[in-house]
Amino acid sequence: MRNKAIVRKMPMPREMFPVASVIVSAVNSFPQLLILFVGCIAVGWYPEWQGIGAGLLGFAVLTVLGTALALLFSAMNVFFKDFQNIVATFQLFTHWIVPMIYPFEKLATSTLGHTVLYNLYLSNPLTVGVLLIQRCFWVPTIPPCPSPYTCLPNGDPSQLGYPNMPHHLFGLGFLMLAISLVILVLCQRAFSRLEGKFAERL
Repeated sequence: MRNKAIVRKMPMPREMFPVASVIVSAVNSFPQLLILFVGCIAVGWYPEWQGIGAGLLGFAVLTVLGTALALLFSAMNVFFKDFQNIVATFQLFTHWIVPMIYPFEKLATSTLGHTVLYNLYLSNPLTVGVLLIQRCFWVPTIPPCPSPYTCLPNGDPSQLGYPNMPHHLFGLGFLMLAISLVILVLCQRAFSRLEGKFAERL
């Protein structure tokens, strides 16, 4: 919608506009990640391959899914002018459907643990992406346990597991990345089908 003059007059891949928005969002997020990284180092973060791998996988899941939704939502916004307001409302709910303002442990140890709702919660790629990024930044900052009988097995933060993190977090991450890639393909196909009517609608 912001580039409708260009879209109507110049032949070019229209996908470049929502993809550019994703890239801009990533660039805008970089200073926040830098502040987070500095803060984590200040409280004891140290590099470890599991954590770095989890962070890269988490960012990959969120980037692929974000690109897919950007393609779909931008196309929908051409046909339904108020669709951007629906997306803005949906963004407010994402703070509650992922463990951002509450720890995953609260959910895992509640009555929802290992139920259909719990499995549905973990089937959300956003949830798994957020948990992988927490595994990257949060886990290495946890101090060793004072005794082998408290908080972490063997007093080793790298062994942090359920209920602080879900079982098989990396397996879930790769599964969600595959699902996000499938969603990206489907959204790109939907975008291509609707693309022919963009100029007319704009």
